[in-house]
Amino acid sequence: MKKMNKSLQITGLSAAVLLVAGCAAETVTADYVMPPKAVKNIRSIDTMAITANVKLSGNALGKKDKTFAKGALQQRVAARFCQEGFFKTTDFVWGNPDPAGGASQMEDAIRKKESMHGYARHTSAPVQDRAELILDLTAKINAQTEKKVLSVALRDVPYKVERDGHRPVGVPDPNNIRIKKVSVPIDVFSIVGTGSLSVKLIDKSGKKVYERNFPDLKYSFETSESMHASLPSNSAVIAEMIVPAIETIVADLSPHKESRALELNEDGAENAVLLLKAQAFTEAIAALDEIKEKTCADYENLGLAYEVIGDYNAAEEAFNEALKLKPGSKIATAGNERIQDILAGKKELRKMKPKKNDTQFKKSEF
Repeated sequence: MKKMNKSLQITGLSAAVLLVAGCAAETVTADYVMPPKAVKNIRSIDTMAITANVKLSGNALGKKDKTFAKGALQQRVAARFCQEGFFKTTDFVWGNPDPAGGASQMEDAIRKKESMHGYARHTSAPVQDRAELILDLTAKINAQTEKKVLSVALRDVPYKVERDGHRPVGVPDPNNIRIKKVSVPIDVFSIVGTGSLSVKLIDKSGKKVYERNFPDLKYSFETSESMHASLPSNSAVIAEMIVPAIETIVADLSPHKESRALELNEDGAENAVLLLKAQAFTEAIAALDEIKEKTCADYENLGLAYEVIGDYNAAEEAFNEALKLKPGSKIATAGNERIQDILAGKKELRKMKPKKNDTQFKKSEF
């Protein structure tokens, strides 16, 4: 194995690494940048307009809920794309290709009213060449009050008197504890949102390149007078209801970060295992490199450490050495599968050739 280079930088891996204790082994959770799952020609959709259509029903609706829900849907999707850092998203204002609409129309309205509140007084060129993501949401929001029965256990702990010298002292008597189960009626206020979301993506050439349906969206919230909590707004209910669907859409269409659990082998060299548990990965590599006769467990832990800091070729080499010593090793086999997946993903990302102004991903991540 190669010696650890002190100048080794993280490539293709975000800085967030979380150590989680397990029952039989320790696991490390690491984030990797991966290509989109459903779209291959990323250049055909890298500037994207988001259109939302919303149909609402239910007994909890207000006059402006449809407008708020539409905004929540568009903003949540756009924010997640922007968070991943690859796409530019447009809206009907600055991205409107119609000279009579969009930003020009807004600027005219501002001038007529002689108001500059909240807006800069300039427009940008309209975006003609862009993809369109169409979101169709149907949702029902119902609020209700119902009586429920809360079961509680009342514990009565008697005390007995003992003497400490001349002073009486109260001591709990565990042998005579009395438990009484009580049912208490309470009023529960709840709001429930259910619905479905259909998604369609049209690329810059006008071709439909993606379509997916999410039929079982749901979010509910309950409170009572004793909890002193207010019910969420309808737009907040919709925003929470669509979160799982948005995460899937982003993974399908955009380069994104994925978290994966990596299991270390506690049968390896003790000092290296302790360093890995302390997230001192470069130090663990240095310690393992000093071992002349490495065991399978040592090679597995070395592969994990290299994988976490982003040196995937060195990780692959270490996992292969572990498999030579113990063919079929679960940890080494799983590690090799992850490495092949990550290397294939990096290859796909390189094909995209991101321009500096198109992405916030670091160049090293590609």
